[in-house]
Amino acid sequence: MLIDSHSHIDGAEFQLDIDEVFARMKEAEVGGALVTGTSLQDYERGLNFANAHKNVWFAAGVHPSTKDLSLIHILRAHETVLDLVCRLLLEKKNNH
Repeated sequence: MLIDSHSHIDGAEFQLDIDEVFARMKEAEVGGALVTGTSLQDYERGLNFANAHKNVWFAAGVHPSTKDLSLIHILRAHETVLDLVCRLLLEKKNNH
């Protein structure tokens, strides 16, 4: 089974025919998709989309050199593997 490891199928341009998108994925033997995001808006939309669809997961990207840690603190509120990533980023930031 293949997994699309970087998708944006949560975007507005796909929502009118999302069932067709999932059908094409199945036809191509793609069993799931990782939705990605880099902004607070992306995070909220991506998490909601992933929670609403089977075999869709969300990954948040926060660059280690970011100066604004507020996004990391917001993301830490979600009970996911993301918590570990955020904790590691905060530890790295605090140790430098």
